[in-house]
Amino acid sequence: MLQAWKSAFHQMENNVAIVAANQKTVETPPQAPLPAFSSEQLLSLGEVCNKQDQIDSGDMELRLSAIYTYFGQFIAHDIAKFSNQNHQPSDTFFGIARAFNNIANPLNLESLYGNDNIGIDKRGKFCLFSKDGVNRYDIPRDNNGTPLLADERNDQNLLISQFTLIWMRYHNHLIQSGKSFEEAKRQTKNVYHYLIKWDFLKKIMFEDLWSLYFGDETAAPAIQLDAANSDIPAAFHSATFRFGHNMVRHFYAIGQQRGVTLSEILAKTNHGGFGRSDLRIVSDAPMNKLYRVNWHTFINDPTNKAMELSAKVKINVPQLTSREFISMSTRNLMRAHDFGVADAQTYIERYIRYYPQLKRYFSYFTAPQYWLFSGFTHTDLIPERYTLFNSTPLWFYILREGAKLRSLVRSHSSDLYGKKGILGPLGSLIVGQVFSKLLQDTNTSHSTFTSIEELAKFTKSV
Repeated sequence: MLQAWKSAFHQMENNVAIVAANQKTVETPPQAPLPAFSSEQLLSLGEVCNKQDQIDSGDMELRLSAIYTYFGQFIAHDIAKFSNQNHQPSDTFFGIARAFNNIANPLNLESLYGNDNIGIDKRGKFCLFSKDGVNRYDIPRDNNGTPLLADERNDQNLLISQFTLIWMRYHNHLIQSGKSFEEAKRQTKNVYHYLIKWDFLKKIMFEDLWSLYFGDETAAPAIQLDAANSDIPAAFHSATFRFGHNMVRHFYAIGQQRGVTLSEILAKTNHGGFGRSDLRIVSDAPMNKLYRVNWHTFINDPTNKAMELSAKVKINVPQLTSREFISMSTRNLMRAHDFGVADAQTYIERYIRYYPQLKRYFSYFTAPQYWLFSGFTHTDLIPERYTLFNSTPLWFYILREGAKLRSLVRSHSSDLYGKKGILGPLGSLIVGQVFSKLLQDTNTSHSTFTSIEELAKFTKSV
């Protein structure tokens, strides 16, 4: 069945190429129209999302480990290049003008290595030990506790900081085993690219669409809207790939502590000067053992599961009080709006127009009036909320589509029962299109590790 679908897509591409050769022109998708929703609707919708309670599902064994939340954040930082010069971003995220071909070295681990090997010693190893050779269990820092990172966003919270340490320890292990700095860097990148494609993307994308993009390494990506004439890059960076905020838990089991809250996770890091006395007594001492992440026990702990997609995102941004930025929900909705991202229905219509075979997948997500706000309270606070059924903000739709997919794949009466992935068809298409471009020149054929969980557990002992 899957091969038949691929053949149909390739036949369509061949037909388009023949027409283009004969007519010397190629039809391109039109620019997206302005969405119908207002800024007030977006702000109110974000506030409603922030009022919902996050509830752990009983299907814990079907949920992703929380390590994938921070793998996603790490990847996002690596796609959106960040400069360490004067600690200022060179480009925080990319819109239409920063499309694929203009992104400087995406997914190249520049957020880890940078251009000047910051935090790396003369042997080519990351500085993870004190002057006396004691393991600090932390990323490199200067005497003031400031992170020595190519991208300081990887010290925004305790878990992303400790996740970054996984890659540093693996790199150091390769140096210790006799590889040169460049050899270790290249092998680390190969493992990274492999795990993005075969682990991270395979777990988050709807499995049929992952197979269309990545299942056949010899074939060109099956579904590609013209990036130069559409706003897919902006839709990805400012809306779709921000789904990870919904995966964040409000507490984690770390080390010997069963309930480290999200506020503590954000505070127990030296980025911005928070929590230094809690992390270590003096600058060169080991990190406080209460806040060291043992990835083996973290991954195996059944309470450390990522939250399922729902759009119930109750995360307030520290130190920000304006209505537009105080919650992550309103921030995400307004970010997409400011970049001119179209509503979800525009993207669905466009995909179906150019690839009619996709209509089969979208047919499961009709009649949004029955599921878009299912389980939500306080929706009466959204002015003219019923208009959002026909013109839905992309970020909100991606999360609600994921929630709808979850109900379908767990229903024995659905022919999608048992399918893998957490993103629905629209989210998977946008993510698949972007990553198929970003990974097209990388080596993803082999890796020593098959999952980020396996790599994290390995680095615990090196």
